[in-house]
Order: sequence, then structure tokens, then C-alpha cells
Amino acid sequence: MKAPYLLSLAILFTIASCRKDHPTPPGNPPAPVKVRLKDMTEKNLPSPSYHFEYNDSGDIIHASIYSGLLVYNVRYADKKISRMEEAMANRDTLQYLYTNGNLTVILVKNVSQVVTRRCFITYNASNQLQEVEWQLREGDVGYIIERTQQFSYYPDGNLKQLIHHFRAVGPQQDATFISNYEDYDDKPNADGFSLLHPIQLTHLILLPEFRLQANNPRKEIATGDGDNYEVTYKYTYDAAGRPTVKTGDLLWTSGPKKGTHFETLSTFSWYD
Repeated sequence: MKAPYLLSLAILFTIASCRKDHPTPPGNPPAPVKVRLKDMTEKNLPSPSYHFEYNDSGDIIHASIYSGLLVYNVRYADKKISRMEEAMANRDTLQYLYTNGNLTVILVKNVSQVVTRRCFITYNASNQLQEVEWQLREGDVGYIIERTQQFSYYPDGNLKQLIHHFRAVGPQQDATFISNYEDYDDKPNADGFSLLHPIQLTHLILLPEFRLQANNPRKEIATGDGDNYEVTYKYTYDAAGRPTVKTGDLLWTSGPKKGTHFETLSTFSWYD
């Protein structure tokens, strides 16, 4: 689940900035597992929350979020994403840059080709995502760190912990949110990609060569700043073992709602 406090943040569309002076590229990434998700819907959000279209090779060529709020055409070169072109709203371009064949930087450019944000991506020794760092262009003074995501994993490769740190930038306050994931099933994951898109009004980024969650966690424990909670998830699967419904019993463990529950709901449809 995406934390309610993250979903409620309103940040400008023009995002894209991260920096590492010497990002270390990994070795060859693991072969991607291509499961062709069509639509994902989330309770109380515009539907579908995510929609994808694919070419005959199973690569995403069109994507949209929140009932067409942002719509992307995905371009490829040498079988890797070269850029994502936002086609409807602000018409930004997300340019993917590679080092020795591995993605290390994403630049977000506006229609004037000005880089408004940059995203630097680093990996651990096992070629898994280790950190995603966004930086915001701040006038003529350069770039400032806006937020980071740090990832750690179980031995089977499923995500164990995600630490999301927001820096004090503009109206955004400094805050850290930590999500721990437990008790994975053995079925294909449907929504792990959305962990890289925790805020509604930011750009979607796609990293098809890497899977944060190969399977589906049955429990999430959220701590850190803001109100904390625990969620117990249940899944309904189709004949191919793919999730079609994900329900969550969320229990607030701190804050004014402490001790109360509510239900989360996500649904998924797939291409055969």
C-alpha cells in the first residue's frame, strides 16, 4: 500500500533530479520477468490508477496514470527504454541514460528541453536497486536533493525494507517513512512497480529490468514520521496464479486514529 500521507502530498509535475558524483553501475541485471499487467485500480483514486499497453515482445509502449492524468509513450533503443514522453499534460520527457549498458540516470526535461529534475540510480553488489535519489532544479544555483528511496532485500530477492526520506524543500517538510514487507506468497507480483511512484503528482518511472517484489507481501509495517500503521493483505488469484484482487486490513498503530481499522482495495486485470 502507498501510505496515505504520501498520496496526499501535492508536488509539481515537473520533477526529475538526483545526483551521485560517481554512480556505480552494476553488472548485468537479472533477466526481467514479463507479466503483462493491463489495469490496476486503487480504492478512492481515479480509475484506472495505472494502465499499460505492450508490443509483441511484451515491452510497455504506452502507460497512463490516474485515469489519464499523465499519459506516456515509451520509446526504446537497443531493447532498453531510451525515453518516456508525457503526451497529454505538461509534455515532459524522461530521458534514460546508461553506463556500460546499465541505467544510472533519468533526466526530466520540460518542453523547452530544460532539465527540471534528475534521478540517479545506484545498485548493490547483487545488482538490485539500492538507492533512487531525486534532485530538484533550484533556479540558477543548481540542484538540491528532494527525496531518496533506499531498498534492502530478503535472500530470495523480495523487498524487505523501503526507506523514503523527504528533504525540506519548499513547502515540503523533512520526513522519513519506513515500510517493512513480510510473509510473501509464491505468486507473481502485480504492483511492486508502484513503489517507485509514491506521490500522485510526480512522474511515473519504469524500470522493467528490475523487480522490487517478485511475489506479493501479506504484511506491511509502516513506521517513521507521521501516523504509523500495519496492513495485513489477502489476495484473490486467477487461473494463472496472478492477483486479481488485493484487500488490506489496515490498523493504525499511532496518531489520533490509533487502534482503528479501514480496508484497502486494489484490483488488477491482465493481458493473456
